[in-house]
Amino acid sequence: MKLPKYVWRSTDPRKTKWDLFVMVLATWNCFTIPLAVSFKPPAMESGGIVAINALIDICFFIDILVTSRTTIINNKTEEEIVQPKEIFKNYAQSRLWIDICSTVPFDLLILWMTGKQNKYF
Repeated sequence: MKLPKYVWRSTDPRKTKWDLFVMVLATWNCFTIPLAVSFKPPAMESGGIVAINALIDICFFIDILVTSRTTIINNKTEEEIVQPKEIFKNYAQSRLWIDICSTVPFDLLILWMTGKQNKYF
């Protein structure tokens, strides 16, 4: 079966590599965010770390796009769903909102809304 444009099979090796990459980024966040919040080390406010964290946020946004275009298996019929609208509908009903909330850089939004400036943004 030919897939619609920009749709990945869930079994595609590129999707597996992408998922592993996203897991590495999530692991980075699991260590750096609590460290930055708890101790506020000066190294965590350096331009390089700020840039890395911004790139990670962008990668998580890209992951939302990738996930919304990855085939899924229907639990009842065991058939692969390849239609983009059906894939997105299923994603929107499951974890899309959790992914969006975890991707939004609330720290930067708060700085922007309060008019305070970070020296790097």
